[in-house]
Amino acid sequence: MAGVGRKDPCPCGSGKRYKHCCGTAEPHGAATQAAQAGAAQLYRQGHRAHLAGNKAEAARHYQATLARQPEHPDALHYLGMLLMEAGRADQAAGMVRRSLELKPRDADFWANAALLEQALGQPDAAVRAYRESIFLAPGDAERCMLLGSLLLMLGRTDEALPELERSCRLNPALGQAWYLLGNAHMKSRPPRYEDALDCFRKVLKRLPRHVDARISMATAMAMTQRRAEALTLLREAEELEPANIGVLSNLVSYWLEGEAADEAVAYSRKIVALRPNAVESHVELGCALKAQGTFDEALSVFRHALTLKPGDLAVMAHIVGEQRYDRLDDPELLQARHLADSVDDAKEGLDKLCFALGRALDRLGAYEAAFACYARGNWIAARDAPFDREAFSSWVDRQIARFDKAAISALRPFSDPTPRPVYIVGMPRSGTTLTDQILSAHSRVAGGGERMYWPYVDKELSLGELLADDGVLARKLVTAGLEDLETVDGAALADRVTDKMPDNFKRLGLLHGLQPNARIIHVRRNPADTCLSIYFQNFKGHEYGRNLDDLAFYYRQYRRLMDHWRAVLPSESFFEFDYEELVANQEATSRQLVAFCGLDWESACLNFHENRKAVRTASIWQVRQKMYSGSVARWRHYEPYIQPLLDLNADCG
Repeated sequence: MAGVGRKDPCPCGSGKRYKHCCGTAEPHGAATQAAQAGAAQLYRQGHRAHLAGNKAEAARHYQATLARQPEHPDALHYLGMLLMEAGRADQAAGMVRRSLELKPRDADFWANAALLEQALGQPDAAVRAYRESIFLAPGDAERCMLLGSLLLMLGRTDEALPELERSCRLNPALGQAWYLLGNAHMKSRPPRYEDALDCFRKVLKRLPRHVDARISMATAMAMTQRRAEALTLLREAEELEPANIGVLSNLVSYWLEGEAADEAVAYSRKIVALRPNAVESHVELGCALKAQGTFDEALSVFRHALTLKPGDLAVMAHIVGEQRYDRLDDPELLQARHLADSVDDAKEGLDKLCFALGRALDRLGAYEAAFACYARGNWIAARDAPFDREAFSSWVDRQIARFDKAAISALRPFSDPTPRPVYIVGMPRSGTTLTDQILSAHSRVAGGGERMYWPYVDKELSLGELLADDGVLARKLVTAGLEDLETVDGAALADRVTDKMPDNFKRLGLLHGLQPNARIIHVRRNPADTCLSIYFQNFKGHEYGRNLDDLAFYYRQYRRLMDHWRAVLPSESFFEFDYEELVANQEATSRQLVAFCGLDWESACLNFHENRKAVRTASIWQVRQKMYSGSVARWRHYEPYIQPLLDLNADCG
């Protein structure tokens, strides 16, 4: 290192004077300079070997460099990175962090440090390292992309979006950045599906064989009710990579969403053939078999999954949920209860097992123990999902104000007169699935299941927005809604197509205004039975269902809104019946339902349990059985534990 004075800048690039940096490692003088010159040469040899992919040779030269110059920042840094790549991140940490102290303005060092912090399980430190790297090299599109990707993985979508947008601006040809930006738009609240689709199109323009972009694009298409386009994308992805598990799994989900259980089972079997030892593959197959109604085989598949991963709480939950035990001391049931009692509430899958145990114990008449399991499962699930009563009550107020008789009539000029849609609404667990199965057993009815179109497009649009520009938005909504129904299996040959999304009770004014000849069927059930049944389901997205007081509050608001619809909708379009009446008088009530839909009676409607249409709701087992009365007045078994629901029965029953 001849010619380097003690007051000169250190040649290592730290920005410090030589005497305060590498010149402190040994006494200054000719010997020191010779050692540093040798270290520099060794480092260059190591770096060349590193770039050539010869990691072992690179490590030897880096070590030799450090033997001569222990604080050589580059040798420390890149030897540390080699250790990290070898799975020795703990050993690498000291070297990499020391290299940053010696050379704090090296953007590459900070970017590599971010990778190390991720390997060490320190995501916040990794974010800080990426930010420092970008500060030092603000024009690096790839580092912006990596930071955005990490933030997205951490669930910090609002922070990820600007980083990914910057990456795309800096280098519009970076296809992966567009892919990540598209996924960030999908994870936004609310999701920005159209922006996401635009990003995925850019990905495929740059990377036409990008399979993951097709999967994400298909998801966005499905969420915006463009299912035909979604299927085309998934089929393209399957053609590109026939053994891609992600593609096949998305096809399973697609077919289940479309109530096509046979296709879902077929694809699930493909996944199991490709990954015979993967627990998740067998669980997916078991769930598809359940949707198909093949319960015995589903149970067998779940049991096999447990042999692959003994003690897995989620798999045990599937088994306990499907098996019909005939005694409390059944060894398998005892094992499951012991398993639940032996873990703390943070254990993954415990909430699922608690709900499954609740169902098993309920069937055996152990109601106190069953309720304790349900209460624990709901408590675990509710910790991160509080219900805002004030917000929901205010929303009901606005909905009643938005859709009075005059507002509904104002939509009529922009409506579609088709009588094909049949909307089956009510509270969850009120009997909507059973009603759908009865009607879709008719030869002239196509069962659409729970359609997501109207919940997706209903964003509290004002009457002014709907009617503006000669009702262009109103016309667009109703046309797209009818197009969605046409994608239902059998719709082309059917006179009626059902949509049994219970949640549509929230938007009956909009539905009737835009489709005045559509039938609306409101299914009612005893308030306590309804709420208790919701409480007994591990419903995601139903925050009100985790607490009995919240459930009673929500039910009262639902009743308030239904009272409004009853007052403003014409009786010829609006039919209500009680679940209990259907159970007590199956044929008479079924005939009323069929007649209300404008159809001739068919005896197949009495054999709804033989309907092979896929069922994905919590009623999956019940609707595969003949009509039974076991769910009527079920609340009486739990009377000591459900005072808020008893009060609800007194008010609304």
